[in-house]
Amino acid sequence: MKCTLEIKDEVNIRFNGVDTATRRKLGDELKYFLPQAYHMPSYKLGRWDGCVRFCDVGGRSYFNLLDRLIPILIADGYEIEIDDHRTPYTFDFKKVDQDTFKHLTWPKGHAVEGQPIVLRDYQIEIINRFIDNPQCLQQIATGAGKTLITAALSTICEPMGRTMVIVPNKDLVTQTEKDYINMGLDVGVLYGDRKEFGRTHTICTWQILASLEKNTKKYKNRLHLTQEEREQFISANECWCCGAAMDGKHEGGCLHISGTIDEIVSGVSCIMVDEVHKAKADVLKDQLSGMFKNVPVRWGLTGTIPEEEHEAVSCICALGPVVGQLSSKELQDMGVLSDIDISVVQLQDGVLGFSGYQQELKWLVTDETRLRHISEIVTSYAENNGNTLVLIDRLATGDILAEMNPDWVFLSGATKQKDRQREYDEINDVDGKVIVATYGIAAVGINVPRLFNLFMIEPGKSFVRVIQSIGRILRKASDKDYASVVDITSNLKYSKRHLTKRKKFYKDQGFPFKVIKVQYK
Repeated sequence: MKCTLEIKDEVNIRFNGVDTATRRKLGDELKYFLPQAYHMPSYKLGRWDGCVRFCDVGGRSYFNLLDRLIPILIADGYEIEIDDHRTPYTFDFKKVDQDTFKHLTWPKGHAVEGQPIVLRDYQIEIINRFIDNPQCLQQIATGAGKTLITAALSTICEPMGRTMVIVPNKDLVTQTEKDYINMGLDVGVLYGDRKEFGRTHTICTWQILASLEKNTKKYKNRLHLTQEEREQFISANECWCCGAAMDGKHEGGCLHISGTIDEIVSGVSCIMVDEVHKAKADVLKDQLSGMFKNVPVRWGLTGTIPEEEHEAVSCICALGPVVGQLSSKELQDMGVLSDIDISVVQLQDGVLGFSGYQQELKWLVTDETRLRHISEIVTSYAENNGNTLVLIDRLATGDILAEMNPDWVFLSGATKQKDRQREYDEINDVDGKVIVATYGIAAVGINVPRLFNLFMIEPGKSFVRVIQSIGRILRKASDKDYASVVDITSNLKYSKRHLTKRKKFYKDQGFPFKVIKVQYK
């Protein structure tokens, strides 16, 4: 029997001429049950089996999953012909060494500012491993210098065309931009109010790409409008092009988009995704297999590969296989990152009857007596050990803590990016500062070396959240080679279960920890 493997682009494939029974086998090979399905009506009613498949009934799948699918076809007796629609590319990347960028110097505020940029051995190994694998992922712990690695890769790719770097939030956009500027690269950013087009290198969030793609569809659907119909939109104070409210920026046409998503990604030969795990798996996969489907060089950098297998496979099918790992423990052993100890402070909250997890959590993070005691612990650490970051899940927690402690700074998504950055930068020059921030804005990406203490209030059971949060405290500073992590938890039912999970994370990562039970009422 013969079948055809149609390679549509750099990501998407389709098997043609395969019988139904074999297609079912292909689908079952890449089938994963979603734990959240238990709570979905469609699963409860039997309308859905609760699974996600990376090979559908029509034989459509992903190039980077062929190693899982080809053996099934061969076992069923198929002879495979290839129909390849990809544009041929020749990769001629030059390997790097420690002197590749020594003509550049570290910027102001860096631990070795003014000195030549000399790549560390492990950074050279990481970059050269990417060069050897044009489509791949590497798991690289926080503090390894991922933004420098990304900028170096963009420099190497310049002869091929433009590069685009996708990061999870605005803070990481501006942090990455600084490294690119320091490397002398022509860089622009896309997020919020800053939309800079036509640059050789672009740094953006996956959220802004989704927004621009949505606006482009609106724009294309409205191109047929007559001038009279366009004026009707304008008279209603609505841009005829994208539907945004009219203001000075829209005079004479829609400057809100400044080009379709097709124009924005045009000429991109390399796409890099930093902190892969922070993008929603399905959104990232759709973007990289949609608007970026023809980009030949695809690299992913992340501190933590998702534990959920379907999320990990989603990253692999969009970017490539995992070819390298560098853990926080390895960087600590090299002396690159600070040593830490973790104190699990288990507050003895008694035996309280809650109907479920959400009710219990709400009480744990909003009860004023409990938060007042937590405030006393935080204050003690800040006074004795220095600058402190307190990570919280709910805005209500931050409001209560800020009211109790007027000298603390509370940052959330509502805080402007430049104001957040100002608070982070101030830590370089002060001692005893306490910043309270939501996990959403501060658990990933921020680079604040002079943090000496990290408090995680009820961090839950997410491996990614916990390990990435600890990453905020690991960076060394001129006066810091050791830091403290305090895990605030409870003896209540669900909190206790989540702590069991976190203790396993700590053991697996080689982080020393101790549990302290505290009576506080």
